[in-house]
Amino acid sequence: MVFVSSLLFIFVTAMGFREACIRAIPQPVKSAMSAGIGLFLALIGLENASVVVSNGTTFVGMIDFSLWNHAGDAAGMVMAGGMKYPVADRRMIAAAIVALAGLVVTGVLFARRVKGSIFIGILVSPLLGIPFGLMALHDFSFNLAGQAQDFWQVSFFQMDFSGRFGNTSSPVEMILTLVMIVVSFSLVDMFDTVGTLLGTAKQARMLDENGEMP
Repeated sequence: MVFVSSLLFIFVTAMGFREACIRAIPQPVKSAMSAGIGLFLALIGLENASVVVSNGTTFVGMIDFSLWNHAGDAAGMVMAGGMKYPVADRRMIAAAIVALAGLVVTGVLFARRVKGSIFIGILVSPLLGIPFGLMALHDFSFNLAGQAQDFWQVSFFQMDFSGRFGNTSSPVEMILTLVMIVVSFSLVDMFDTVGTLLGTAKQARMLDENGEMP
């Protein structure tokens, strides 16, 4: 369905419909789209870095660094504030510390207007992770040929349409489901790329006086 929605996205772009949609969106909404995409990506990044963890009460929460010295009970739970919480793995806490340190480095360099500050922060973070055992240099590999072979054999045009069409006994239900999935993915493609395009173009000063992309 991602493949089908991508074909639709290419079609509406080639026909000029995507550009017309961008020009029809009010300027405040365009700015909000870029900010929304940035916040969404930030949440994903903080989750992958273990700074943001699951929380049964608030759905998401910050990792508790104080649990570094807690072993927990036999079930891996610890008491905090009268409630039991899962003990965070030390590796998760270490990952969160490294991620926050990398953000600090990036922020300081960015504030000082150092060119390539974000890229430098990306390089510094894994180096900070070596003492914590989060990165082993001997595991690093440039085996691009093997990765390309895996992509060719496992992913490239390996789509099973029969699996999607065989999951329902009603043709109407099947068609409506497929349409909803394609439309949903296409809308994500549309607003994700528009938000990224406009946000990047604004930073690069490529927008005209009306905030439009030439």
